[in-house]
Amino acid sequence: MHKKVLSGVLHALDKQTSSGMFPLIGYGVESGKLFLLTTTIPELPLAIKILRDASSIGESYNLGHHLPLAFLSRIAADNKHYVLSSVHDVPGLEPSDDTWKTLGRAVVAFGAPLYAQKAVGLIDVCGFSQRGLAEQLAALYSIESAFHTNVRRFGAALGDRIGVNAQFGHSSTGDGYYFWHEMLGGGADAATLVLLLCIMCQAEAYRLAGRFDMQLRAALVIDSTFMIYDPDDFVFKLQGDTNEDVYVPRPTAVNAIGNSTNIAARLCAAARPSQILIGHFERPGQSNEVMTPHSIVAQVAEVFRAEASPGTFRFSPDEPLHVVDKHGLQWHCWNLVGEVPNACEGFPPRQSVGISHDTTRRMSDESFLANPSDVVPANRHGR
Repeated sequence: MHKKVLSGVLHALDKQTSSGMFPLIGYGVESGKLFLLTTTIPELPLAIKILRDASSIGESYNLGHHLPLAFLSRIAADNKHYVLSSVHDVPGLEPSDDTWKTLGRAVVAFGAPLYAQKAVGLIDVCGFSQRGLAEQLAALYSIESAFHTNVRRFGAALGDRIGVNAQFGHSSTGDGYYFWHEMLGGGADAATLVLLLCIMCQAEAYRLAGRFDMQLRAALVIDSTFMIYDPDDFVFKLQGDTNEDVYVPRPTAVNAIGNSTNIAARLCAAARPSQILIGHFERPGQSNEVMTPHSIVAQVAEVFRAEASPGTFRFSPDEPLHVVDKHGLQWHCWNLVGEVPNACEGFPPRQSVGISHDTTRRMSDESFLANPSDVVPANRHGR
């Protein structure tokens, strides 16, 4: 797709959404025209409900994605707060599969698309509020550094072993970070867990060596997630007025919110220092495969297999635990322990991460209770 054509489409998108004040609900195509449905921010919750209600009758309608034009037209006709407009004045815009695939990557940056199953990791600094400002800065800087160092370290291995790139996004929680892989699917979810384990490995190595007194706890949850993008950054990368073909990269999300982030926060709040909890989930894999916490850990081991000292991982105990949060809700999870290949210079080749089965059993807090017979599917409340 020519850069000039794409820039014209992006300009129309930016104008129609007014830099985010009118979120994109979805887009459709017909007869070579691109149709956009937008609304006001106060109406966004209702729009999400409309899409969810429509999905419950057999369709899959996600916010910010391609939707049937008849469906978009019906929403616009039923509510004056929804505007359906067409992008038809862009010279060179021709209908083709390649065009719509390219535009799909661009359009998503102007909305907050919902993904039904996406892994989000959470790293939390223990005792953060008790630290001075300079110590807080050092702790967050350390995590940020570990994040980028390990993304670079495993970029090639992620592609070779599980078929994903090394493009991650992250956002600060104030005393830690949420992070995610920009792609979708089981490989991207496994890559998120790889990064989580590497950050925990580096923090534990430095702490146990007495180099930096920072202890982390972590959680990973796969569930529904809204991704928020920065369209200005996306448009800036494609500035120019040439007829050269241009590749449109997947935009980088600047924030995430949903069941994934909420449950990860609940698990992290219950976790002990150095503990790693994986939220229970079941999701479709390839063919008739069903992805579970055990299968994602197997994928992670495959990534680390290329290291001189491969990692080993297990759940301890090999049965689910459940967390009772401050609201009385129960969340099922798995306690992950293992040894991660250590890339930190001057340290042993492998670093233990997580806390063991025995340590978990000795916890005095009754939030953690072994409950192997009552694990509910990940798409139900109170999992």
